[in-house]
Amino acid sequence: GIQRPGTYNLPQNGRLTLTRLVAAAGGFSQIATPERVDLTRVVGDRGQATIRLNARAIFEGTHPDVRLKSDDMLNFGTNFFATPM
Repeated sequence: GIQRPGTYNLPQNGRLTLTRLVAAAGGFSQIATPERVDLTRVVGDRGQATIRLNARAIFEGTHPDVRLKSDDMLNFGTNFFATPM
């Protein structure tokens, strides 16, 4: 997970990317699995699609950062030993 989960608004100026969102949310928590970040995005009128992102690779610069859109949902994976909420 991330330190401060919740709802984040798109900025008035500039773009909200995955790296900027993680920074605004206080970074990854100790139980986070950055290689497992699921992005769910509205597609068309009624559909949605989910893709798996590797945030570690994005932060390392080996994968491109992802520009977030309105209504995107991110699920940050946690390790196997994390206590369910």
